[in-house]
Amino acid sequence: MTILNAFTLNITILILLISFVKESEPPVTNLPKPTTIKSFHIVENDSVQYDLNLAFDSLNQPLYYFRNIFTPVCYTNKCHPVYINFYWDLLGNFIEYDFPPKKILTKVDHDPFQEEDYQKLLEILLNKNSLLKAYKMEELVDTQTMNNGVDAVTGATLKTIKNEVIEGAVYTCYTLWHIANGEVNAEIPKITEGLMSRNLLSRFFESENHYYHYYAVEKAFGNPESTQLFTTQIFQKLTGDNIFLSKYILEQFPENLLSESTVQQQLTSGYQQAKYPLQIEMLKKFASMEFSQEALKTLTIHNEFENYQLFQLKSKVFSAQKTLPKEVTHYLANYLENQDSRIRQLAYETLIKMQPKEKTVQKKMDQYNSNK
Repeated sequence: MTILNAFTLNITILILLISFVKESEPPVTNLPKPTTIKSFHIVENDSVQYDLNLAFDSLNQPLYYFRNIFTPVCYTNKCHPVYINFYWDLLGNFIEYDFPPKKILTKVDHDPFQEEDYQKLLEILLNKNSLLKAYKMEELVDTQTMNNGVDAVTGATLKTIKNEVIEGAVYTCYTLWHIANGEVNAEIPKITEGLMSRNLLSRFFESENHYYHYYAVEKAFGNPESTQLFTTQIFQKLTGDNIFLSKYILEQFPENLLSESTVQQQLTSGYQQAKYPLQIEMLKKFASMEFSQEALKTLTIHNEFENYQLFQLKSKVFSAQKTLPKEVTHYLANYLENQDSRIRQLAYETLIKMQPKEKTVQKKMDQYNSNK
């Protein structure tokens, strides 16, 4: 190979390498474009001031909050400007970010962020419980390893926070996390509260945002009129896929509503549709309630997946009642022939306490007792 050919090959390889390391395109938000925008002037700690914007759709319904941010990223006497747009939902939870035209993020020595860096930054900002909350900036950065840049990777504490930051962009992560998860998180709900309406609360129930669901349930239970208006949505969420929300609804259910026969009927009907983990939680709740006769009948509907744990909890519900319909005693008597000896014994013990009058039930009890 001639010297000229070798030189040409090296230049080609160099060009290819440069093309691979060029800066990635920064993320672009997929949020709907607002029809109108309303700005709120926010003052934090009597010193930090900025405009917080609320986006509205064509029906004048609020969509999300956003802020066009300029912040210097500094340490010691070196700084560089960061231009970025942050977005929050209507309860103040950070949701995503994008950039003004031609703006990007850089690391030490001005290396541009790559696609994986932008993705990791989003994960960092979405983490409300990040360890960055517990540190001061001077605890993160070892000034002896800053390599004369405006940002750095920590020395002593790197192992502790390595999953919370981007290598070469510690202070950028720290600064942006504290903006995304700062006092604005408390300011936004105050504004949204003033905008709350029946239509907006309905949208919260219908949203895929689980934070909205908790808020909507709390608001609905806080007002008798709202509770009545949103009964259907509450029970849909109760028997939905989010077991944590279901447990929250059971815990927050107003005591005065639990005594209403229509609500009890909806609860026991919901039990039949619920998945096993929720059935467990519902029966635990039911054990402290006094049910109507109709609701108790609904609990006797055969459940092919009923195991010992469910039967044990359901027996506690029946034992806590002052009176029981005959359907309950017949239901228990049928379990005297169950394959599980624990269920048979528990059914018998529960019936003994009830002292049923039905002759068919008494006959089954006598037969069980004689076969033991």
